[in-house]
Amino acid sequence: MTKAGFRFRPLAGCVFGVLLAAPLGLAVAAMPKPVSTPASTPAVQAFDPARAWEKFLSDGEYSAAFATFAVMEEVGYDGNAVDPEKCAKQAAALRQAVAAAPVSIAIRHVAYLCAQGGKDEAAADREMEALAALSRHALAQAGDADVTHPIRVLAPVDASALMRVSDMDVIYAYYTHIRPSRYFPMVAAGWDAEAKIERHLVFDFIDTDYRIDRENQYWGNPLLRNGLAEGLIDGWAGQGNEEAKDIKAVRDAADVDDTGEKLEILRPAAQAGGIQAASAWLVLCDGSQRPGCAEGLVDALLTRAERKQALPMLLLAYAYAKGIGVPRDEDAAWNLVDAAERRWPRGAATAQFTRQWLLKSEDIPAKLKQRLDNASAQGSRYPQRLTIKRKVKAGGEARLSDSEIAFLADAAENGNGAGYAVLADYYDRLREPAKRMPWLEKAALAGDTLSQAHYSSALIYGDVADIKVDPVRGQALLLEAAHGGQAWALRHEADRQASLAKWADAEAWLMPAIQAGDIDAMLDLADLYEYERPGVKGKVERAVTIYRALSDYNDSATARRRLADMAIAGRGMKKNPSQAEQWLRVDAEKGDHESETRLGTAYLYGDFGKADEAEGIRWLQRAIDGKEEVAYTRYAGWLYHRKGTVQARAQALALWHQSGDAGFSRAYNELAWASCTSPHADMYDPARGMETVAKMPRTDLLDLPELDTVAACYAADGDFKRAAELQSQALERLVPLVKAEPGVYRGMAKEFRERLVLYQSGKRYIDSDMQ
Repeated sequence: MTKAGFRFRPLAGCVFGVLLAAPLGLAVAAMPKPVSTPASTPAVQAFDPARAWEKFLSDGEYSAAFATFAVMEEVGYDGNAVDPEKCAKQAAALRQAVAAAPVSIAIRHVAYLCAQGGKDEAAADREMEALAALSRHALAQAGDADVTHPIRVLAPVDASALMRVSDMDVIYAYYTHIRPSRYFPMVAAGWDAEAKIERHLVFDFIDTDYRIDRENQYWGNPLLRNGLAEGLIDGWAGQGNEEAKDIKAVRDAADVDDTGEKLEILRPAAQAGGIQAASAWLVLCDGSQRPGCAEGLVDALLTRAERKQALPMLLLAYAYAKGIGVPRDEDAAWNLVDAAERRWPRGAATAQFTRQWLLKSEDIPAKLKQRLDNASAQGSRYPQRLTIKRKVKAGGEARLSDSEIAFLADAAENGNGAGYAVLADYYDRLREPAKRMPWLEKAALAGDTLSQAHYSSALIYGDVADIKVDPVRGQALLLEAAHGGQAWALRHEADRQASLAKWADAEAWLMPAIQAGDIDAMLDLADLYEYERPGVKGKVERAVTIYRALSDYNDSATARRRLADMAIAGRGMKKNPSQAEQWLRVDAEKGDHESETRLGTAYLYGDFGKADEAEGIRWLQRAIDGKEEVAYTRYAGWLYHRKGTVQARAQALALWHQSGDAGFSRAYNELAWASCTSPHADMYDPARGMETVAKMPRTDLLDLPELDTVAACYAADGDFKRAAELQSQALERLVPLVKAEPGVYRGMAKEFRERLVLYQSGKRYIDSDMQ
């Protein structure tokens, strides 16, 4: 099966699932004990599952690993037994399968059963040891899904195999995410017949599949994770798999805006037993006045609830508590919650019901609060975690106690860095960076995605006191955040790729953020299409479509400004200054300062026809009064470059300084350029220029015009060697851009080379356009 170029082979008999995992202490009780090795037999090195996984993730091959699963069908594996005669015929294929997928619990289970059925005690012992070791290794990773990473497996069939060899029957399963955020967690709810309780295990196979699919053209990009998951879901849903149909319905419903359309998508999946579709249906109809919104919802939940399955009982309880599709009945609701808690104990069911409740309400009713207190008394950490997180989120003067800080810092809260991240957020709200940053680093290193983004920014840009700049480490953490789906990190990496003229790569890095609905990423993608960057899949017409959609459906002022620019330039549409003016006025008249700035600039430069200086200054002044950074530089630039009088230049200088005093850095480049290259004695001031460039970022963070400016200032200050070095760096960075788009960048390269010659000959650059 393929989907958008991504390979995935569906596995017959797999069980899927995703969400919460209560703390577990499972023993691999169902597996027979290995036969003792005679003392005379040479010692064989014990199977090391951690080392096996490390080697597999480093050297494993995607196609070879997944091809091995065909052997399960060939030997008649049904999860519990095999056909010994078929095993004998497939002996070579089975050995190849073990070699290609040595970490697969399912493959090892098949190998063990085949060896046992073939009376090969040595092979059975060997495979039993590997199977037991892999199972113990997997179960050791189990824990509360809020604060731990999922159990790593190669494929869904490994999850169901682990449950089976642990003497549990999978009774229901589901995904929690519609797309991966590094992981694509799945929960399998297993029935422990001996303890008579449900145990919930959370698994992930997408990160494994991604890491070994090194030959895929998108390897290295999170887009591959999304593609693997999408291919899996679509393929399995097409084959009728319940869990895949469930999450596909939730994903498809999220992509439409109309409530009726959402219901048409969710209802069939929920009625077929879909856990997530039923949950989404509940949320959609909670408080809705739409007639018939919840029709059929309770019936869809009853079948599983009558089987005493915990999560369906909790969803039904929510319906009763809120009166969704059934008359409100609080007694019935709390009785169901209590029944689910007996089935899924130690506060796990109460925690899940609370999560469902908080999807629509911030208030926790008294009876739920009582159950949370009971859960805490039973050893559940969720109630205290919830209380602390709500306290930090509320902000204000609330302070965490020493015991609350210790709770968040505990290792039990930080399998994925979640506790550290809350502490970092807490000290950030208190404006105590010295206390925040150590926790932020811990959270980032433990895998918290948002913390990775924040800490990588500090390392790359050095914008936090007492944090040593480390761009290499920062870039590595930024990529980790991007693979976790963090939108800023994805856009940042896309921008970096664009700066290298790798436009197709920039497009690919934007796509995961766009799939998650990030508006800024959509605007960045439209920008690539608007200028028809080489290698991207969209043209200027596609950019217009995106901008119009964002304008109409997301009320995006940025999109309307982009459309106005295109209408003024006649790019992607006929020139239409009147329409451009209308687009800009829509938001400018609402007080959007960026739109005020663009509108005022257009009046000054005559973009709508005849220039209107008074109207342009009026709108720009409104934006400046609103502390819009760009307004200072646009107005100052017009005064300096277009007005050009001594008085205008003095006014421009004042505006640049005002911008800096207001805490803005955008004006530094223009102030430094004017100070170092101006032909006018009233503006030329190399000392001021050098003072200004000292406030600008490190040279590796400067864009090309800024680097060009800094070089010009060194030349004006008499340091021609440094000026030539910086100008050479700028030219070197221009090389890929000129190669990719010579028509756009060749002129810039010519100017940069001319300035380099000047600096090498001991002369400064004078901006002759200003004479």
